[in-house]
Amino acid sequence: MSQIPALVRVFAYLSLLTVGGGMAAYPEMQYLAVDVHQWLTERQLIHLYSLGQMAPGPNMMMIVVIGDWAVVSAGSAVHQFCKVGSHAIIGGYSVITQDVLPYSMTVNEREVKVFGANATGLERRGFSPESIDALHKAFRLLTRSGLNTSQAVARIREEVPPAREIDELIAFIETSKRGVIK
Repeated sequence: MSQIPALVRVFAYLSLLTVGGGMAAYPEMQYLAVDVHQWLTERQLIHLYSLGQMAPGPNMMMIVVIGDWAVVSAGSAVHQFCKVGSHAIIGGYSVITQDVLPYSMTVNEREVKVFGANATGLERRGFSPESIDALHKAFRLLTRSGLNTSQAVARIREEVPPAREIDELIAFIETSKRGVIK
């Protein structure tokens, strides 16, 4: 038999108690979820509630089932209603939108891209249209030409009209010790 109607009834009732904050409903939530319906053990409820309190946003609305000995690393976000299998580990700053397999090491791709010059921000700060256009050309060479960074910088020097912003961009690239995102 489906537990959905019971879940809806219990949490609709609990939502009436949370006027004073989530802690106001905790004792009743523990009684209903652990003692009456036996959806969770007391330990599981404590862990879930603690995670919810640490998470940003409306922490009483996030229901995530996390298995025994599973690790959700710092900064990770697990979408509501997802399950994390026992003994799984989720890598730091991962965004989890599906269930995580038990015993797995899981991390999402961390591809970071530059999409071009911040034209709107530059316009708002009073940069000239010529400077913004030069930056557009430079970013196109850096990010969409298929050139490596050194080749792109050489082409920027050859093809992009001189501007203080272009000099700053090139100096930033050339003095970077860790490489640049492009």
